[in-house]
Amino acid sequence: MLKVVLPSIERAVTAWSNGSLSVAALETGKETRQRTEGWIVVNITRNYKSTYCGKAYVGSTLGEIELVDDRCSCGSNKISGAIVMHEVGHAMGFFHVNDRGSVMYPYVPGRCPSGSLSENERYHSALAYRRTRGNADPDSDHPSAQTIRPGDDGPGLQIEN
Repeated sequence: MLKVVLPSIERAVTAWSNGSLSVAALETGKETRQRTEGWIVVNITRNYKSTYCGKAYVGSTLGEIELVDDRCSCGSNKISGAIVMHEVGHAMGFFHVNDRGSVMYPYVPGRCPSGSLSENERYHSALAYRRTRGNADPDSDHPSAQTIRPGDDGPGLQIEN
């Protein structure tokens, strides 16, 4: 199970941050690590009565993800990469969407997909993680900032309503 989960975590952090973040350390063990700012603790539980495959709180400072082992399995793959991608997405600040082709759609399709971000998810993750790390300044786009749509490249960003 960990041979799918661990690489999926690393892939998810890189994808959701548009390549600006990577996993600095992955610790494994049977004890639950104390929740610490800057860390996302991933607990794998086994609960056949669970109504979900995974759970995470959106953008929590003390990140925590719960993955339910063998609840939504496909053969020998007990936790799919798509479930890991989805829950890491929540932990990094992303909500559910209505697009069935997106990782953040509330239901994972069968066939145990490895999970890859849709074009819209890549676009929005690029917006969300474009700011330099640690920048807590309020957003204030200059009035001359360009509007950029998915697939475009440009110097300024402004979200179009």
